[in-house]
Amino acid sequence: MKKLATHRPRGMMTVWVAVCLPVLLAFVGLGLDTGHAYTVGQELQSAADAAALSGVSQLSTSFAAAKTAAISAAANNNAAGASVQLANSDVVEGNYNTSSGTFTANGTPYNAIKVTARRTTGSPGGAVNLFFGGLVGLSTVNITRAAVAFTGGGGSSISAGVILLDPSSTGSLDMYGGGTLTVGGSGGTVYVNSGAAKAVEMQNGATITAANLDIVGDDSVSGSTINATVNTGQQSITDPLAALAAPTKTTDLGSLNLYNGTTETVGTGDQTAVYYYSGGISVNSGSKLTLNGGIYILGSYGLTIASGTFIANNCMFYFTGSGSSWAVATFEGGTTTTITAPTTGTYAGMALFQDRSTPSADSLVVDNGATVSISGTIYLPSIDVNYSGGTHTLGNQIIAYGFLIDNGAALAVNYDGRNAITTGGTGVALGQ
Repeated sequence: MKKLATHRPRGMMTVWVAVCLPVLLAFVGLGLDTGHAYTVGQELQSAADAAALSGVSQLSTSFAAAKTAAISAAANNNAAGASVQLANSDVVEGNYNTSSGTFTANGTPYNAIKVTARRTTGSPGGAVNLFFGGLVGLSTVNITRAAVAFTGGGGSSISAGVILLDPSSTGSLDMYGGGTLTVGGSGGTVYVNSGAAKAVEMQNGATITAANLDIVGDDSVSGSTINATVNTGQQSITDPLAALAAPTKTTDLGSLNLYNGTTETVGTGDQTAVYYYSGGISVNSGSKLTLNGGIYILGSYGLTIASGTFIANNCMFYFTGSGSSWAVATFEGGTTTTITAPTTGTYAGMALFQDRSTPSADSLVVDNGATVSISGTIYLPSIDVNYSGGTHTLGNQIIAYGFLIDNGAALAVNYDGRNAITTGGTGVALGQ
């Protein structure tokens, strides 16, 4: 009898192929999608690097300029076939510590930009689509890369208790008539950014005591004493607080003026509360004004202590204006002023902050006979400080355009290491 052929093995093979083929395709697809994701990650990293470097190059101008530059640079790069789009929150300013290799968001001094380039759910570009991920229930993947670019790559950090930003004037630091400047505390530097041949002028018994006197240009000293190591021909620097944003005005409260021996106390103790006085604050005729915490935005006559006592606890003063009317601080003879900076909030450690648009012809004035004690940073990036007589403790740091000390004025700055200057080039730290 003839045997019939059996087809059972071929049938079993068909079943096995039917079962295994999707698994094999899933593995092949997984490999292809993994390679695709890796490539997109590299593209995002390149975009983050370019954006961070472009942003940090504008950090000395403003954080807004740095953010705009970073967003624009990222958009010039593609990831997964589309332009890389950054959200505003993807660009963060802060401090990069070259010794530890760490970035601190919103840390000071501001010397770095961190950019996060992302293709994730909810990001401007969305998550990355996968080719075969649907076979295993995964159609997209989230990919994120970041970079930190910082100024001062290969450079050095300088602790400066007094920083004068004027880039070119003769007598940017001008001292005579027995005036003295002492930078104590952490033994900081006096840094004069002017490249003039006589950027520092000292005569008639003037004295500087500090760890260093660093000058981009040179000095002219006659009959005066420098108790510091003098270093001329230094690198020009940028404003270490250039990225600090101005406070926002609130309801206009007009002006706060005290006369005829009156006494008044203002503020609830909230250090972050904002008060806007378009007409400024003044104390006259032996009056006494006490401010308990807050950010005070002053226009017109600014802060004028003409006669009497002024006490501001945990306060910052922002001086602004427009046209031909700009607020400044003036402390006249026979007055007593004590100001302590806030200890919390955006402006922690800041005592005085001058609007960067203020014309350089204006100045902060402390007259002979005034007694002034200020703790915190005095930040006057576009105007000079004019000291004439008296003994004063003026802040933990002074950053101003220029400085005049005369008529026996004795000025002490109790520097504590804040807002150091970073000199050098630009560096990038990948994959932060």
